[in-house]
Amino acid sequence: MVLCNADDNPEKEAEYLDVALAEHMAGVVIFPASVTETDVTALLDRGVPVVAVDRAPESAAIDTVTADDENGAYAATRHLLDEGYRRIACITGSRGSAAAMERLRGFLRAHREGDAPRRRPRVAYADFRVRGGYQAMNDLLDLPEPPDAVLVTNNLMASGALEALHGRGLRPPGIGLASFGDTHWSHLVEPALTTVHQPAYEIGRSAAELLLQRREAPDTAPQRLILPTRLEVRGSSRRAADSSPPPARKVETRVSHPETGPRQWARLGRPDAAADSATAAGSAAR
Repeated sequence: MVLCNADDNPEKEAEYLDVALAEHMAGVVIFPASVTETDVTALLDRGVPVVAVDRAPESAAIDTVTADDENGAYAATRHLLDEGYRRIACITGSRGSAAAMERLRGFLRAHREGDAPRRRPRVAYADFRVRGGYQAMNDLLDLPEPPDAVLVTNNLMASGALEALHGRGLRPPGIGLASFGDTHWSHLVEPALTTVHQPAYEIGRSAAELLLQRREAPDTAPQRLILPTRLEVRGSSRRAADSSPPPARKVETRVSHPETGPRQWARLGRPDAAADSATAAGSAAR
């Protein structure tokens, strides 16, 4: 087994794919750096089975395993609305990221449902890194009417968002905060961070199983597995002031059936345009 980290860099990823070809790897599980730039056709032409995790490259139709990003974001946003937050913003990745657009779709869908009065949701696009989350949160806080809650669509940006809040003398749940992806520090911050848990172990196991199946039956149609996420509700999103929030509540999301472009610092976008981008990106991914 060989592990490679391309750090979402298509050029570095291409070098590792060349190594996989040169070393005659029996199979490849890939987390594509970009849906548009990742190219696995050379591997497939040599008969090397390839399984994609989290996003599917456009270069070829291959087996893919993803988390249910849209319903995970929907569950987190509905929770914030149920807690009484009404000016909810979303910090998501670039428009070139399929996962970012799926999570944005869930966020916007939750806003379209229900009867409670609320403000038009704001969307900030960042780069899935700490610095991007920090800048995006500061941009949102500088609005004439800043949000009273924020959904952050990955844990690195959530770290930056928390740093921005602390720099302003703010802390959850005074401004509600929920994030995608559990981390080792989710329980260490005070209050603990509400997160959408992604089934990392199950995704890895499913990818390995698909790879073995593809080796045994190379001519079968590609499969796309979408695994459910789980909302872990903690103190950062509980509106009621409570110095000792109750244990995390687990809520299963439903399973829906059938990257990233150039580095982009946070920019605010109107949700109507974001919805169009999310729909287009979701259609392309499928």
